[in-house]
Amino acid sequence: MNVKPLADRVLVKPVKSEEKIGGIIIPDTASKEKPTQGSIVAVGNGTKDEEMILKVGDEVLYGKYSGTEIDVMLSLSKWSETVTAAYEEQAPHKICQYIYELSDVFNKFYHENKIVTNEDEAVRESYIKLSSFVGKVLEQAIDLLGLEAPERM
Repeated sequence: MNVKPLADRVLVKPVKSEEKIGGIIIPDTASKEKPTQGSIVAVGNGTKDEEMILKVGDEVLYGKYSGTEIDVMLSLSKWSETVTAAYEEQAPHKICQYIYELSDVFNKFYHENKIVTNEDEAVRESYIKLSSFVGKVLEQAIDLLGLEAPERM
């Protein structure tokens, strides 16, 4: 199968890392999440603003929490500035645009991840909390526009 990632995406094949015992002792509390090591097997072409610097065969470290959940968190981080800009510029359409963008990125996250059925309890709990937070922000946004959101869709 030939896979070609789009834009700034890469396809990583996880590599099992060996645990080595060395001369220093690092307590378990030093890092709750150990990075995962992998090898790049396919790369996108980059974006118009940034060229792709990774190439096939590069070894990388990546976190468990990477991918679409990062996109959701970045989108959530723009909520405060969006409300401020909408108020200062008297531009409620900015809130509408934000609702659309957050919904779009959350939809991708929802379809790419197991949320309720995830085997890793910590990941499952974080996904549930992230989903709940997205729901609260969307409710606030819809409320600011003076609209009513359905209880269930």
